[in-house]
Amino acid sequence: MSMRAGETRLAIDCGTTSTKALLVWPDGTSTLLSFDGVPYLPSAVYVSDDGEVWTGQQARQAGVAAPSRLIPSPRRPVEDNVTVDGTAVNALDVAAAPLRRAAAEAERVAGAPVRDVRLV
Repeated sequence: MSMRAGETRLAIDCGTTSTKALLVWPDGTSTLLSFDGVPYLPSAVYVSDDGEVWTGQQARQAGVAAPSRLIPSPRRPVEDNVTVDGTAVNALDVAAAPLRRAAAEAERVAGAPVRDVRLV
Protein backbone atom coordinates (compact mmCIF):
# COMPACT_ATOMS: atom_id res chain seq x y z
CA MET A 1 0.00 0.00 0.00
CA SER A 2 1.54 3.28 -1.01
CA MET A 3 0.85 6.68 0.44
CA ARG A 4 -1.69 8.67 -1.55
CA ALA A 5 -0.68 12.12 -2.78
CA GLY A 6 -1.29 14.79 -0.17
CA GLU A 7 -1.58 12.29 2.67
CA THR A 8 0.44 12.42 5.87
CA ARG A 9 1.58 9.08 7.27
CA LEU A 10 2.29 8.13 10.88
CA ALA A 11 4.78 5.39 11.74
CA ILE A 12 4.76 4.15 15.34
CA ASP A 13 7.49 1.95 16.79
CA CYS A 14 5.89 0.55 19.93
CA GLY A 15 8.65 -1.00 21.99
CA THR A 16 8.60 -2.71 25.35
CA THR A 17 10.11 0.28 27.16
CA SER A 18 9.50 3.20 24.80
CA THR A 19 7.35 4.21 21.86
CA LYS A 20 8.58 6.46 19.04
CA ALA A 21 6.42 8.08 16.40
CA LEU A 22 7.35 9.68 13.10
CA LEU A 23 5.15 11.81 10.85
CA VAL A 24 5.99 11.59 7.16
CA TRP A 25 4.65 14.55 5.24
CA PRO A 26 3.33 14.38 1.66
CA ASP A 27 6.57 15.95 0.36
CA GLY A 28 8.61 13.10 1.89
CA THR A 29 10.07 15.05 4.81
CA SER A 30 9.52 13.70 8.31
CA THR A 31 9.10 14.90 11.88
CA LEU A 32 9.95 12.83 14.95
CA LEU A 33 7.19 13.48 17.47
CA SER A 34 8.03 14.67 20.95
CA PHE A 35 6.23 13.68 24.15
CA ASP A 36 6.67 15.64 27.36
CA GLY A 37 9.74 17.27 25.83
CA VAL A 38 11.55 14.08 24.76
CA PRO A 39 11.62 12.30 21.37
CA TYR A 40 9.97 9.14 22.72
CA LEU A 41 7.07 8.13 24.92
CA PRO A 42 7.75 5.75 27.79
CA SER A 43 5.58 2.70 27.04
CA ALA A 44 4.71 2.25 30.73
CA VAL A 45 1.15 3.11 31.72
CA TYR A 46 -0.42 3.98 35.04
CA VAL A 47 -3.98 3.15 36.06
CA SER A 48 -5.47 5.86 38.28
CA ASP A 49 -7.89 5.22 41.15
CA ASP A 50 -10.84 5.83 38.83
CA GLY A 51 -9.52 3.45 36.15
CA GLU A 52 -8.16 6.10 33.77
CA VAL A 53 -5.01 5.00 31.94
CA TRP A 54 -2.16 7.54 31.94
CA THR A 55 0.89 7.50 29.67
CA GLY A 56 4.34 9.06 29.42
CA GLN A 57 6.00 11.07 32.13
CA GLN A 58 2.68 11.44 33.95
CA ALA A 59 2.51 7.64 34.26
CA ARG A 60 6.12 7.35 35.40
CA GLN A 61 5.78 10.09 38.01
CA ALA A 62 2.51 8.68 39.39
CA GLY A 63 4.12 5.23 39.48
CA VAL A 64 6.77 6.48 41.91
CA ALA A 65 4.07 7.27 44.47
CA ALA A 66 1.95 4.18 43.73
CA PRO A 67 4.08 1.51 42.02
CA SER A 68 1.32 -1.09 42.28
CA ARG A 69 -0.66 0.91 39.69
CA LEU A 70 2.18 1.15 37.15
CA ILE A 71 2.35 -1.35 34.28
CA PRO A 72 5.93 -1.10 32.98
CA SER A 73 5.32 -3.17 29.81
CA PRO A 74 1.67 -2.81 28.76
CA ARG A 75 2.07 -5.00 25.68
CA ARG A 76 2.73 -8.06 27.84
CA PRO A 77 -0.75 -8.82 29.27
CA VAL A 78 -2.51 -11.49 27.25
CA GLU A 79 -5.65 -11.80 29.32
CA ASP A 80 -8.86 -9.93 28.53
CA ASN A 81 -8.54 -7.96 31.76
CA VAL A 82 -5.70 -6.88 33.96
CA THR A 83 -6.12 -6.19 37.66
CA VAL A 84 -4.16 -3.22 38.91
CA ASP A 85 -4.31 -2.64 42.65
CA GLY A 86 -7.82 -4.11 42.76
CA THR A 87 -9.09 -2.27 39.67
CA ALA A 88 -9.98 -4.36 36.61
CA VAL A 89 -8.75 -2.79 33.39
CA ASN A 90 -9.18 -4.09 29.85
CA ALA A 91 -5.78 -5.36 28.60
CA LEU A 92 -6.44 -3.93 25.13
CA ASP A 93 -7.06 -0.46 26.59
CA VAL A 94 -3.78 -0.70 28.51
CA ALA A 95 -1.78 -1.88 25.49
CA ALA A 96 -3.40 0.71 23.19
CA ALA A 97 -2.80 3.72 25.48
CA PRO A 98 0.67 4.61 24.11
CA LEU A 99 -0.63 4.18 20.54
CA ARG A 100 -3.58 6.47 21.21
CA ARG A 101 -1.25 9.06 22.72
CA ALA A 102 1.00 8.90 19.64
CA ALA A 103 -2.01 9.28 17.33
CA ALA A 104 -3.29 12.26 19.33
CA GLU A 105 0.10 13.98 19.16
CA ALA A 106 0.31 13.29 15.42
CA GLU A 107 -3.11 14.86 14.94
CA ARG A 108 -2.06 17.89 16.99
CA VAL A 109 1.14 18.40 14.96
CA ALA A 110 -0.49 17.67 11.57
CA GLY A 111 -3.53 19.78 12.32
CA ALA A 112 -5.87 16.97 11.24
CA PRO A 113 -6.39 13.26 11.91
CA VAL A 114 -3.72 11.06 10.33
CA ARG A 115 -5.44 8.14 8.65
CA ASP A 116 -2.41 6.26 7.29
CA VAL A 117 -0.83 4.65 10.35
CA ARG A 118 1.88 1.97 10.31
CA LEU A 119 2.98 0.00 13.36
CA VAL A 120 6.44 -1.51 13.69
